[in-house]
Formats: sequence, C-alpha cells, structure tokens
Amino acid sequence: ELTEMHKRRGENSQQIIDLTSSLQERDKEIQYKDTMISDAMSSNIALKHVKKNLETAITELEATNQMLRDEHQ
Repeated sequence: ELTEMHKRRGENSQQIIDLTSSLQERDKEIQYKDTMISDAMSSNIALKHVKKNLETAITELEATNQMLRDEHQ
C-alpha cells in the first residue's frame, strides 16, 4: 500500500509539473495576443487619423476645384 501511495504521489507530481508547464504556455500565448491586440488598436487609431486628414484634404480640393470651375464660367 505504501508503494502504491508513493507511485500515485509521483504521478500526481508529474501531473502538476505538466499542468504548470501548460499554464505557463497559455500565459505566454495570452501575453502575445494582448500585445497583438494593443498593436492593432494603435494602428487602428493611427489609420483613423490618416483617414480624417485625407477626408479633410479631399474636401479642400473639392472646394478649390469648384472655385476654379466657377471662375472659368
């Protein structure tokens, strides 16, 4: 019975080691994905600023274009 108990203890210890390793791997994956999400959010914000600037430039060019058309009529 003592031998069986030591065997189970060893099996349980190995299971704890395996589960700990698995948990650490998952933590690394979560950290990587969090970084990717943060980077994507930063890129999204930057792209929104670029879009706004381009929309402003288009509006200004359209106004200038209309003014030039009006002058030539």
